[in-house]
Order: sequence, then C-alpha cells, then structure tokens
Amino acid sequence: MKDVELKIIMAIAVIGTVFVVFTAKPEPMTFVDQKTIETNYDLLFMYNTIRYPTYVQITNPGAENVTIGINLGTTSLDFGVVPGNGGTVKKEINLTTKDDKASRVGIKVYGNIKPLMSFDQNDFILTGKRSIPITINTGTYGEGNYTGEIDITIQRSKYGILNFILGY
Repeated sequence: MKDVELKIIMAIAVIGTVFVVFTAKPEPMTFVDQKTIETNYDLLFMYNTIRYPTYVQITNPGAENVTIGINLGTTSLDFGVVPGNGGTVKKEINLTTKDDKASRVGIKVYGNIKPLMSFDQNDFILTGKRSIPITINTGTYGEGNYTGEIDITIQRSKYGILNFILGY
C-alpha cells in the first residue's frame, strides 16, 4: 500500500512541476510602447493578454516650474508628472465580458514601476455579461522616472468541463 501512495505522490509532484514550468511567464525583454492585445492558446486554455505601457514621473514636491498632471490617454497607463509626497495616484479601467463564459483575470506588473503599483482587485473570476472597474494605484515616493508594463491576462477554458481547474 505504501508503494502505491509513494507513486501517487511522485506523480502529483511531477505533474505539478511540469505545470509550474510550462505556465510561468517570464518578464518581457522589452515593454510595449502602446496598448496591445495578444491571444495565445495551450492544450487546455485560451489566454487574452492586454498589455499597457506604464509610466510615472515623480518630482520633488517643492520644485519650481514643474507642470504636474495626469495623462488621460487610453493607449497607455501614463500617470503623468506627480509630486513625490507619499500620496497615491489612481486610474481606473473597465473590463467588460460579452458572453456568459467564466474567466480568470490576473494582473502582472513589470519594470522598475512594479514596487509602486497596486490594484483593488487581482486574480479573480469574472462571470456573466458585465463590466467591472479595476482601480490601479501608484505610490508617489522616490523621485525619478518609473516605467514598465501592466499585463491583464484573461484565461478561459477551451473545454467547459475543465472550468473546475480555474476555480469556477
């Protein structure tokens, strides 16, 4: 009986290792310069990834002749030029589903902007036809220019019977 248990544990360990190795996404070598949408497939899932270039310039709050403001463009997440007073700058994006298929949504940040970024929601299940806002916050401490990329990945099962793997 112990041999069977050991074989089961070993099989689970091997499958888990293979799953982690093949699903880990490395940091991009270069960041996008405008919003892009990519679709990828593997054996079980479809992945739609929305890639946003992300920027913020944090200035000395006492500096003279500095124009401060947030960029309202939609092709990037440009938080603009903000004073480094330890506050937070927020932007909001809306995710909209057009059908009843359930999806897992995950958000990743890359680049030197990563330590400044936070989200009100991350790694969640989106079901039904609806629109949900996601608030993206950037801290404003540490003078400098911060750049990177935010990737929002929407994962769907190619086969409805596999929805339990995604947790829905």
